[in-house]
Amino acid sequence: PFQLLGVTLVGNPFKRYVQPGSGMLQVASDARFNNTKTVEAWVKRANWNGTSVVVQRAGSYAITVGNPDEDGNGRVKVTVGGYVAECEDGCVPANTRAHVAVMFFDTGAQVLVDGSVVTLLESGTPAKPGAGAHHVIGAGMGMIDDVRFWNVYRTTSEIAGEALQLPL
Repeated sequence: PFQLLGVTLVGNPFKRYVQPGSGMLQVASDARFNNTKTVEAWVKRANWNGTSVVVQRAGSYAITVGNPDEDGNGRVKVTVGGYVAECEDGCVPANTRAHVAVMFFDTGAQVLVDGSVVTLLESGTPAKPGAGAHHVIGAGMGMIDDVRFWNVYRTTSEIAGEALQLPL
């Protein structure tokens, strides 16, 4: 079960996406999420000033976009416990739909944007997500769509192939 907290569903009944604005989606805690290995989502925001949540699981991990570079491109940041990985340069363009995918490995995270692996600056001891409370999805985003949780490691070619297919 999930709750739409202050969000707007946009589009026709067959192709809807969420415009969270100041709202978010909240997904109840479920043991099936305890073994998450890959998370994917389509995101968009007019600018990346501040921090927007792609997915955050309370007590486990967070995937956010913010901290723009000089060109206004946002940086994906992955936090799991004391481990932090962030795009070296801005990798998510402002005001454009972008596909963000994160894989959690024993050795750290791997981030792909629009199907391409990005360089990460990492600190702390790598960790993988585990049990946690509810998920918060899309807080601070202009648009979020087609969020997917996988209990398998998707290959970069699988992710790249789907990143080229806009869900809208």
